[in-house]
Amino acid sequence: MSREFAFIDEYGDPNTNTQVQGTSTHFIIAAVLINENERPELEAQLEALRIKHFQTGEIKSSAVGSNDNRRLRILTDLAQLKYKYYAFVIDKRAILKDSGLIFKQPFLKFLHGMVYGKLYRAFPKLKVVADEHGTRNFMDGFHNYIEKNHIPDLFTSAEFVFSTQKSDPVLGISDFLAGSLARIFDPKKASTMGEKFLSVLGNGRMLIDEWPPALKTYCSHGHEKQDNPYDQLVDEQSMYRALEFLDRNISSNEEDVLLQIETLKYLIYYKNFVKPKAYISNDSIRAVLKEMTNIDVNPQYFRSSIIAKLRDQNVLIASSSKGYKLPVNVSDLRDFVEHTHMVIGPMVSRLKRAREQVLLSTKNKLDLLNDQSYAYLKVLLELRKDELIAEEDRPADNQLMS
Repeated sequence: MSREFAFIDEYGDPNTNTQVQGTSTHFIIAAVLINENERPELEAQLEALRIKHFQTGEIKSSAVGSNDNRRLRILTDLAQLKYKYYAFVIDKRAILKDSGLIFKQPFLKFLHGMVYGKLYRAFPKLKVVADEHGTRNFMDGFHNYIEKNHIPDLFTSAEFVFSTQKSDPVLGISDFLAGSLARIFDPKKASTMGEKFLSVLGNGRMLIDEWPPALKTYCSHGHEKQDNPYDQLVDEQSMYRALEFLDRNISSNEEDVLLQIETLKYLIYYKNFVKPKAYISNDSIRAVLKEMTNIDVNPQYFRSSIIAKLRDQNVLIASSSKGYKLPVNVSDLRDFVEHTHMVIGPMVSRLKRAREQVLLSTKNKLDLLNDQSYAYLKVLLELRKDELIAEEDRPADNQLMS
């Protein structure tokens, strides 16, 4: 079986005191993921890109600096290549002073666990290649963390090596991605072209994992005129509920909860960075879960054990025939209500007909809803009695029986 590689580089420093001059506000880790069979072709394409944009030098974000037009051209060419990447964006300013993470070593250990859990959960036999010129106290610690925590199988163990672009050119992508993400997220480096960078960076992107998760709302950013005075409230509540769930469950090791967390993170990511108004199909989210967790989730399990369980935990998730999303306005929630109505309405009609047929056949001696646990269904049928009778009088509604 061919092996997966992760080429890792980072931007910034792990110093948690962001008030110190020269300290970055963010620490960004970019992991480029490729299969070893794809590596030769990608390296050949990278060499052509390097010569085109850097001539005799290496692919370095620092070599481009604030020349944003040049950066955009390079990102556009990188987007044509076949690779996937995962990014961790840590806002050190948001670390709570009393959390313990304000100290450097606990912070580094936390990062090691977060990156390890994300990468090795999906790829247990992953080989990590890190830039030897990077932040060694982070990378050395990550190397030690892998050796201490990874359990090898009989055939292959996890590997971690330090290397250079000369030996492993794909590190150039990691370097350039990490630096470009800094031009989006770090206020000390932020570019007016950040949204353009983000759009181009969409190709190959698996997820941008912000920590702590950022409370970004669609309405408050003025993307469009609000049609309903409660739009912003819905937008804010959907994010609050999502972040609250993550905060409560982020340390869980239960498989169901891990899948719920990854689903919610992807919904947040899609809302924040891709298309806040778009729905994501069941199939698309399950494909992402497969990539991120190496777990193949069937559609029924996804609906009943992931989406339904998130809703049971007060997470607001809108749905329609197009898929799922975090709601950004009242209209999204009405889509959810309408979708629910379209499912429940015909089911109630069928239940009414079945019950009446059995009552008629048994001369009212057998009522399918006689159990106390079905009392609410009796109430529902009674509430909808006139509406259901009207439906039965419409011939077209016979199709609901199919």
